[in-house]
Amino acid sequence: MSENNWDKKSKLISLHETELLLHVSAAQQKSEAKNKVTHKINYSDKGSHRVLVIDDDDEVRRVITRTILWLGFIADEASTPVKALEMVEKRFYDVIFLDVILPTMNGLQLYKKIRYKSPLSNVYFMTAFSVDEIIREGLLLGAKAYIPKPFDLDTIIKIVRTETE
Repeated sequence: MSENNWDKKSKLISLHETELLLHVSAAQQKSEAKNKVTHKINYSDKGSHRVLVIDDDDEVRRVITRTILWLGFIADEASTPVKALEMVEKRFYDVIFLDVILPTMNGLQLYKKIRYKSPLSNVYFMTAFSVDEIIREGLLLGAKAYIPKPFDLDTIIKIVRTETE
């Protein structure tokens, strides 16, 4: 390929700095080709450091959210997997705290959908139960860590500060 063609390709790539086109596996591409589905996430608001807390326990969700707000970051919360996916489709989250045991789907199933829609988000599993297989698979798929409940809020603070530096 000539030098001129590389320059043209570089310019095209640089024109789309605020969007990330997610590539899906060949099998998914074939199945979605009929619908011409393309997933794009807007990263233009990434500088505002957003955190998403997904937990069906209202008290746990509120305590984590208040702590994040106290730190000066933007915090959103979702009590259901459906609401969480809607939120992840709309904006980028630097950090996502994800409960493993949720209604309608487990945290691993939700994690796979989140990872597909927002591969650059740092996801942390939380649970009060022993679900070793789910946690192990999630960590193998790229989740950052597992936080056992009950947890110390200092752990949440340290994670948010580290991931948003």
